[in-house]
Amino acid sequence: MSEETLGVTTCSHCQKRYRILKKQAKFVGKEISCPKCHRTFVVAIETPSPLENAAVQQAADQQQASPSAESNPATSTEVTKTRRKKRKKAEIRQEYYDQIRENLPVYMSRLKAMQEQESSSEEQVRVWCIDVLRAALGHDDADIDTEMSALGQRIDIAIKHDGKVLIVIECKNIRNKLPNSTRDQAVAYATSKSADWAVVTNGVIWKLFRIIPIKGHDPKVVQVFDVALFDEDGLSDFDVQCLYLLTQRALLSGEADKEFHLQESLSDRRMLGAINEEKSVRLLAKLLSLSYRKAFGVTVKLDAEDVKERLGQLFRPADL
Repeated sequence: MSEETLGVTTCSHCQKRYRILKKQAKFVGKEISCPKCHRTFVVAIETPSPLENAAVQQAADQQQASPSAESNPATSTEVTKTRRKKRKKAEIRQEYYDQIRENLPVYMSRLKAMQEQESSSEEQVRVWCIDVLRAALGHDDADIDTEMSALGQRIDIAIKHDGKVLIVIECKNIRNKLPNSTRDQAVAYATSKSADWAVVTNGVIWKLFRIIPIKGHDPKVVQVFDVALFDEDGLSDFDVQCLYLLTQRALLSGEADKEFHLQESLSDRRMLGAINEEKSVRLLAKLLSLSYRKAFGVTVKLDAEDVKERLGQLFRPADL
């Protein structure tokens, strides 16, 4: 083994092995992010296999044969920049988008055939969903639990990580219309397992809900998205972006939670409430007056009541 190499370490999730250099000894015993599966694992030094030793030695020989940093500083700078370059979050997210676009249509064809059958079952949809979770949404088999029970009933699918239930998925027959009772069932199961997320689906329609515990009261349940795979636009960009929130990366990285809070902060109710705040109304009156004077050279004095009255005409009373 090269004198610059301390040993090798293995990602506990995807089993990818990496060489650890002596200058990287400070990472031993600490958590790092796996470049392959993007999950964290603790660096533990292992003895490399004979094949790995040979690969390390070959890399060292090639390095000695190539121009040194001193003789070719331009090349050295280029290599350093390449090594330091990290993928941006948007690039990683795009990879998941591409994975969904590439793999999901195959399963949509299978779902279409199921839809055209004279009879179908809930179990067919459950098996189909498990396949989609693996192939299109990137979940590991170890994190997909189909044997968990809650409130005396079996949970169709529970997605876990490190023993914690992240999301509960309630599957129904492809012809089921997914009434509110189905949502309530999924939420009850998720709440009993302290999961933050619940999904109801008949394969064609996917609905994601965020569950917010309230001490001493029933949890608050907010719908994050409602996706139909066989609507007029097919598997649209919007559908892909929504389904991305169900990937392990989105759930573990906090992206799913961030998207939920973004949507909630911009909800119709909050937007209308903010517009009708006294400060907002006064600012609108000032901006409208300035805009009109700029356009027509005439100053119209607008007060808050003028603006409030006009806002009431723009929005339906039920919205206000």
